[in-house]
Amino acid sequence: MKKFLLIALTICISSIAIAQPTNIGFDNGSFNGWVGYEGYNPNSNNPLVTVTGPITPPSNLNAAETACDYFSLVSTGTDPNMGVPLVSPLGGYCARMGGENRNLGAGAGGCDDTPSGSQNNTAGEVLQNTFKVTPACASLQYIFLFAYLDGAHPNGGQPYFNAEVLDSTGAILSNCYSYVQQGLGGVPPTGYASNAGIYYTPYWFGNYVDLSAYINHSVTIRFTVAGCFSTGHYGYAYVDCKTGPSKITLQSLPCAGSNAILNALPSFGSTYNWSGPAGATITNNGTQQVSVNQAGTYSLAITNQSGCTYNFDTTITFNAAPTLSITSSSSNICAGNTTTLTANGASTYTWSNNEIASTITPALTTSTNYTVTGTAANGCTGTATASVTVNPLPVIDTTGVTVTQAGCAGSLGAISNVTITGAATITYTWTQFSLNGTPVGTGSGSNATLSNINASNYCLNVVDGNTCAATFCGIAVTNAGVPNAPNATASATVACVGSEVTFSVAAVAGVTNSWMEANGTTGTGNTYTITSIPASPNPYTINVTATSAGCVSMPTTLTISTNPTPIVTYTLMQDPAPHTWDAYPTYPTNVASISWDWGDATSPTTASYPTHIYSVAGTYSICVTVTDVNGCSSTYCQDDAVSRLGNNSAQSTLVYINILNPATTSINQLSNNNAINIYPNPAQNNFTIETSSNEKQTVSVFDITGKLVLSQTINGKTNIDISNFTNGVYFIQVQTNTNVITKKIIVQH
Repeated sequence: MKKFLLIALTICISSIAIAQPTNIGFDNGSFNGWVGYEGYNPNSNNPLVTVTGPITPPSNLNAAETACDYFSLVSTGTDPNMGVPLVSPLGGYCARMGGENRNLGAGAGGCDDTPSGSQNNTAGEVLQNTFKVTPACASLQYIFLFAYLDGAHPNGGQPYFNAEVLDSTGAILSNCYSYVQQGLGGVPPTGYASNAGIYYTPYWFGNYVDLSAYINHSVTIRFTVAGCFSTGHYGYAYVDCKTGPSKITLQSLPCAGSNAILNALPSFGSTYNWSGPAGATITNNGTQQVSVNQAGTYSLAITNQSGCTYNFDTTITFNAAPTLSITSSSSNICAGNTTTLTANGASTYTWSNNEIASTITPALTTSTNYTVTGTAANGCTGTATASVTVNPLPVIDTTGVTVTQAGCAGSLGAISNVTITGAATITYTWTQFSLNGTPVGTGSGSNATLSNINASNYCLNVVDGNTCAATFCGIAVTNAGVPNAPNATASATVACVGSEVTFSVAAVAGVTNSWMEANGTTGTGNTYTITSIPASPNPYTINVTATSAGCVSMPTTLTISTNPTPIVTYTLMQDPAPHTWDAYPTYPTNVASISWDWGDATSPTTASYPTHIYSVAGTYSICVTVTDVNGCSSTYCQDDAVSRLGNNSAQSTLVYINILNPATTSINQLSNNNAINIYPNPAQNNFTIETSSNEKQTVSVFDITGKLVLSQTINGKTNIDISNFTNGVYFIQVQTNTNVITKKIIVQH
């Protein structure tokens, strides 16, 4: 198989996302920004003789190397002659110039590859890109692969490949920037491989060009490839380029105590030599990226494959790391308690328990060290650690407790041998009935005792020397003569707030039953009635004890769960229609039934939004009763004098009541009077009233409860400020000389 050398041109890109020349690396998948020429090679030491150009080559994506295309973009595969992968090391596409058959000459391989104007010379191609040098593209890398069939011709007659960088006048900037290679007549060039007369680069070659001296000037990168001066020996190449800033970049802002990472632009085939201030350690010297340990000025010498050296330097400083501290509400706590730890000295904080906040409040059972890592505004971090000592709770041991029973007629009971283990000094308090009950005795030491006590339940509260507390309830002092706890029942275990509940105990000769409500109200007897169950506490409790011959039983507790009273109201307003009132009710969400009583001896109406007609003018009490799903009811009434508007004598004895839904009734339904126009509706911070009259009129605004919230005089078109209104439904009444017009508006901030 024939072999060839592939040349590729590469430009190094900075990691910083900045503007670059148009499509310098063929990254658009096209030749946009590039100009091509086709010609022939009469002398390998001279430029091609141009036949066609300038042209923008067609993309011809991934055309075969044996195709007849002058130019093609390639992103996959391996060159068939040398086995080099054609994925550009610079990423994306590379461009192939010519081909094995394209630049062979005399129609070999099926290509018409003897350019017009020459019947004896092999075809060649030129590809170039001109761009303006800026700080963002002040360095250039090009890479290439080049393959040719050596014809053993003399100098000037061989296939060749050139890469050149030109200034705006077309002059070559420097030989350091150029690569020029033609066949050597059977001898492989330095670094090339060969196979059966084909000579080729065995890997991507490249060059690095520093363009910082040409900022704000235009330069051109130009590639030329051609077969020999006669026919029968081809040459073709692959090229790619990229640009970037010509400088050393700092990967991240270094912090005191850490290393700084310095990056140079990648330079294909170049060597790197870093140097820095005295005493500095440069890790990985000789590579594109190094790590340094101190501030100062660092220099870099990059030597490319042509032996040209470029020098760069940069000065770095190290940011100070934050100094963190932790304040604690208490560094010595009892097991199960919390402490508040607050970090200071940075901008953001992450704790060792993964909480992200400046302040944390952990509940602890064991002593713990908390470490916080703080990040300052400059990105540097610091740490601080706080120790929290957790003291165990005292232990109350009742295994060996001794209880002396009490007599009913006196305080003869006692408790002893309760062992307490805890930090010295231990103190304790005895209470009756509950932990919050009445104190009946105190003491200190590891053996808690209590004497001269009545029959009851007792609790022990212990505090040790670390102020840690423990409690124990359930030590009972009894008496054989104490009656049994009453077997009490209630007329209901679930009741509506305000309803009546009766409690009963079977009568026992010689026994008196005593009752105590949760609110402290007391009574005696075999029955006890709460005429109005309160809303709080819920559930509501009542205790009953039995007393016989001076002995009091243990209490029996009855619990009543309460359901709240449903709330119902309505707002009554005059309708614009004569003799008509509109009521806007507010029902509870869990309503089960509704009843309207019109106060005129007619039957109540059970509809939610009914209407009613009064046949005689007068004053009526209009009441609405609701019952919720829990069976709880409430009634709301209003006494309103019925009045009429206008002078319609035919209806002078009729009054109309409309019960309307404020959530669904539209403005037109509330009033179809077009003499008043209100907008926008809904409104946010203000609305406008327009009237058809230029006379002064009074406007009043009522909330859903009927409360007057605004009143002012208007004349024609007026803007009303409602920025201090809460969201909800409001009713607007406009009083004219002859009537009242009512509109509804919704306020929605």
